[in-house]
Amino acid sequence: MARYTSWSSAPFVDVVDKEHSYEVTAELPGMDPSNITVKFSTGTLTIKGEKKEEKEEKGKDYVLSERRWGSFQRSFRVPTSIDEEKIEAIFSNGVLTIVLPKSAEAQQAEKTIDIKRGVSTFQCYGGREAPPLWHMSPSGLTF
Repeated sequence: MARYTSWSSAPFVDVVDKEHSYEVTAELPGMDPSNITVKFSTGTLTIKGEKKEEKEEKGKDYVLSERRWGSFQRSFRVPTSIDEEKIEAIFSNGVLTIVLPKSAEAQQAEKTIDIKRGVSTFQCYGGREAPPLWHMSPSGLTF
């Protein structure tokens, strides 16, 4: 998945390719789920959010404050092989998990290729490179 970040304060995200789905996990500590939006449109998953600053407390003289406030947006290009109708998002303990189930076709599309022992084409030609099986010409690919 390609990623696009719009703010330096965007949350850290993990994207995992599982057997039946892709799983996107974002760390959003201290956020309220009502301030988070997840959208999917034209092959792009977008996570938007805003962490609002708490009310100012009188009498506090900050020496250092590293907590982040403000809005963010993260967008990811998603493979076309997902089942858009079954996307779900779960927010628990400051972690947003988005599950993008793979379509039935995508789950069956993977094929394992057997690896055979034998002599390579390179060895068959006495250490010289084998002649190409195809040729690219201005008119296109020819065999």
